[in-house]
Amino acid sequence: MNGQKAYFNSYTATSVQDFGAFAAANPTNLPGAAALLRKTNVGYVKPETVKAFDLGYRGQLKGFSYDINGYYNIYNDFLGNINVVAPLYGTASETFDFTQPTSAPVQTLHALANSNFRAFQLYTNTDIEIKSLGFGFGVSRKVYKDFEFGANYNYAQFDFDQSKDPSFEAGFNTPKHRVKASISNDKLFANFGFNISARWNSEYMWESTFADGMIDEATVLDAQLNYGIPKLKSTLKIGAANLGGKEYQQVLGAGAIGQQYFVSWTINP
Repeated sequence: MNGQKAYFNSYTATSVQDFGAFAAANPTNLPGAAALLRKTNVGYVKPETVKAFDLGYRGQLKGFSYDINGYYNIYNDFLGNINVVAPLYGTASETFDFTQPTSAPVQTLHALANSNFRAFQLYTNTDIEIKSLGFGFGVSRKVYKDFEFGANYNYAQFDFDQSKDPSFEAGFNTPKHRVKASISNDKLFANFGFNISARWNSEYMWESTFADGMIDEATVLDAQLNYGIPKLKSTLKIGAANLGGKEYQQVLGAGAIGQQYFVSWTINP
């Protein structure tokens, strides 16, 4: 089994799943099951192209500092992955002559029915035009003396009609909604300062060559205390991430993230 067979003598993984489910439910209707198979029709990888439109503005208004930005992208020949199944013998085809049971196409059905195949994940381009858009808004302001409040929101949308290319995995891997808010004061009193922030993201689909699945939404609270030591020209920092303690994931296949604590001493000569 080699790369040539994976690209040019295989079926899409979704159609093989449909074939297997139909054959299991209708064991005497092999032609009906075979009609569900879709031969892999991809070429070698080629460069993707993108038309990108970006717009942003940063300014101040009545004590508020704000930042607004947005983007709109149009992709052609988007690069991603496709899952395929290559039979160990026979010739992948979408037409079958069942009067010739020893023919190469019919032999592929025997291979699929008896699990004599190998699954591959190929790098390739999709013919479907893909669009993505998003925007962000951030604002900050001193709310009382040296207390500063900040917040931002980011939205990301990925438009890909999966039904037109069911086996293609685009791997956008970005939550649609993300929010972060913080409050800080670098001069709380006598060289002390602090920062508290909270962040949240909505659930999102994660696709990679290693694993596919949903990443759950997560809310994370972080905090940090600073103490300046002028005589030593240094700053001592003590902090913790994920104070709530509930473990969360950002990548499938990587470990869950729990509470983290740190202490640092920075010297500025």
